Amino acid sequence: MSEETKQAIRKTIADSAGMRWGILLLVSFAMAVNYYFYDVLSPIQEEIIKKLGLSEAEYGGIIAAYSIPNAIFLMAAIGGMICDKLGVRLSGVTFFGSMVVGAFLTYYGTTDTFNAGGPGYAFLDSFWSGHSPAFKMMAIGFFLFGLGAETSAVIISKIVIKWFRGREMATALGINVGIARVASSLTFSIGAWLADPVWNRPVLVGLIIMVTGFLAFIAYLFFDVVYERQLAEQNQEPEEPFKLMDAVRLLTKPTYIFVALLCVTFYAGVFPFQKYAVDLMQNKFLMSKQSAGMIVSALPLAMAVITPLFGMLYDFKGKGATLMIVGSLLMVIGHSLLSLTDLNPLVALVFLGISFSLVPAVMWPSLAKIVEEKALGSAYGLTFTIQNLGLMAITALIGIVLGMANPGVAEAKRLCDSATLDHEQSNAAAVAPACKQFLEELGQPGRDQPTAKVTRLGDFCRHAGSMETGTMVEQGRRLCTQVTYDYKYPILMLVLFGIIGLIFAFLLKWADNKEGYGLELPNKDLAK
Repeated sequence: MSEETKQAIRKTIADSAGMRWGILLLVSFAMAVNYYFYDVLSPIQEEIIKKLGLSEAEYGGIIAAYSIPNAIFLMAAIGGMICDKLGVRLSGVTFFGSMVVGAFLTYYGTTDTFNAGGPGYAFLDSFWSGHSPAFKMMAIGFFLFGLGAETSAVIISKIVIKWFRGREMATALGINVGIARVASSLTFSIGAWLADPVWNRPVLVGLIIMVTGFLAFIAYLFFDVVYERQLAEQNQEPEEPFKLMDAVRLLTKPTYIFVALLCVTFYAGVFPFQKYAVDLMQNKFLMSKQSAGMIVSALPLAMAVITPLFGMLYDFKGKGATLMIVGSLLMVIGHSLLSLTDLNPLVALVFLGISFSLVPAVMWPSLAKIVEEKALGSAYGLTFTIQNLGLMAITALIGIVLGMANPGVAEAKRLCDSATLDHEQSNAAAVAPACKQFLEELGQPGRDQPTAKVTRLGDFCRHAGSMETGTMVEQGRRLCTQVTYDYKYPILMLVLFGIIGLIFAFLLKWADNKEGYGLELPNKDLAK
């Protein structure tokens, strides 16, 4: 047999560009439904509260149930180890199945069938009497959905790397994440449209899409079996199986530790910023809520397009550690401009958009160079867990700093809202009771001195009763428009995290030079 014939025989289905890109689209769809369903309740929040008789706190509890498996049980880390031990097929079916069951229970909790005494209603009504069966059913559903969601992202990442290792790995991971971001952004527009006239139809459609995504994953498994057999035929020695110590050893690798810490500090400047960005644009740059929302919502969509382009740059030109340094530096510049200057915020958002796209495009595929294939699921799961725990603490800290930097502003905002002084049609009759509550809150012992604008609003409240109605409303409305949050110090915190991330990026480059993982090399040079 000629050598040319032997080489042809050794080829796998992943060597076919059409096959591997088709696989990417298949598994990316399976992951995108995860992102879509996560936000499926948001467009109908008001309807859920009204139709099911829930409180705002109970609605928040349903959403929070998603985080319990990951925040308390560290499910992403454990799920990653399960993926490495059992393989993507068995673990994938298990965790995708958990999402489907969770999606079904979430929808079932909104239906008339259940709330009229359907299966499970009596049991859920028999305990925790302070909360309705609908709340409990939906919380259980979102818990099971969250149980599988984070781990399914780990599984899909490992699948993409498996098919694109040594090829267009970063580009493929970028496209995978981009598709998920687009799916998440579509939830709001599609959900609002579907809710009229059947209010819970968005959840039903989300369930149907979730089942379709599960079927897409099942279809992938047939290709995975073929690919595994071809790889087994090529390998003369079987790969050593995953052991728990392989995951433990990750924490002794300086290169991995630097990537994980860069991940935490970098995303500390991304997700909290996205949470507060609309309010920042309104308060500092006096944008309307609609304009601010449009600009901020465009950011993740732009990232979905740009991230694969940076992935392509890494695939064919390399310089991964250097690109992470550049991306971290751009985030520091962007947040500094927002915090310390009055420049048009679009300038800062350009820096942040490039940074938010560049670092993930390089960081996640770099893990595949640092960690052995058998422990890759553990690496991604552990990194997700470290990121999630860090972000929980950091987001809470930013909220505390925002409150400390703006004493009395939250109370003033509540006054303006309850008296409708921040609306075109103000309710003069509501001003007096709202002012009374506001002054009581400001007068509580141990409170920090309120800002000057809040103090002026307090003076207004003390004299509002003696004013002519039209004058009172006009002056109150003017003072309410002046009460804004100062985001200087919270955004400076993001600058600080960016600087720390920049230090970890430099340390990562130093460690790579020392240990020789090839982060500066193109991904096409990575051994297949």
